[in-house]
Amino acid sequence: MQKVAQIRMELPSSLYERLLERAQSRGQTLESLIVDILWRDTEEMHTETLSERNRAIRLLRESGLLTSLGPEWDKYIENAPDMSAEEIREALKGLSPVSEDIIRDRGER
Repeated sequence: MQKVAQIRMELPSSLYERLLERAQSRGQTLESLIVDILWRDTEEMHTETLSERNRAIRLLRESGLLTSLGPEWDKYIENAPDMSAEEIREALKGLSPVSEDIIRDRGER
């Protein structure tokens, strides 16, 4: 169970009433609504500090679409020859782009 801390706040009456109405309309307690709002706001603050690339990587990892290869791949990586970009281009010369292979394998739509 997550540790909790208590906080006492004074709110303007109008804000308190708006929060209470929103909580009731959502079937939440006032406390759970405020916690949700704070979590969402702090998550947005955290996300804003990440670069576009890091945000994309984080989202892909969280969704399970990006995982590390793991130690079982180390032997293949270690034994792979070091190649320059030019050597790779030459080795792939004449092959169709991967995107075309994917479209062909997927079939007509």
